[in-house]
Amino acid sequence: KEIGLKEGANLMAQILKGTMKGVTKRYELHQALTSGYDSRVLLAASKDVKNQIKFLVNRRVRKTTHSSADIKIPKIIAEKYNLNFEVVDIKNNIIDDNFRNRFYKNNVFSRETHIQVFYDAYLKKFDNTYWVTGTFGNEILRIAFPLKKKRISSIDIAKFFKYNNYSYV
Repeated sequence: KEIGLKEGANLMAQILKGTMKGVTKRYELHQALTSGYDSRVLLAASKDVKNQIKFLVNRRVRKTTHSSADIKIPKIIAEKYNLNFEVVDIKNNIIDDNFRNRFYKNNVFSRETHIQVFYDAYLKKFDNTYWVTGTFGNEILRIAFPLKKKRISSIDIAKFFKYNNYSYV
């Protein structure tokens, strides 16, 4: 059944909100908050459970200053909405080879800039923690449709990833 944009947006909002509510019942939640669009969509989806979430932004010490937009904007948002928020300084540049191999094997769209963040979390032993980030979903679309000026539909995305045998494509 084909649905309109507004109905589709409402359905996706319900799915995201339900996912956030369900996850907070099972795990401790850490959620990225940056100056980007993806993290703000996730923040909106988590507004009903925001008091159960630790919001954070990672600062790679050698690359990001405290005055950068990815640090300043989330601080302002966190203050305005009274969020449990932390700027996490990532200092470790030396990544264990075993971790590196597993990271790249299990994360298809991973990049070197992300590995430091995940290695830092691994070292801190956040075993019962669920991490919510918008990074990898957006990366998939950037790889599939770099700098396209035309409008991209969900059908275009499904076809690109070869989901041709499904009724919705």
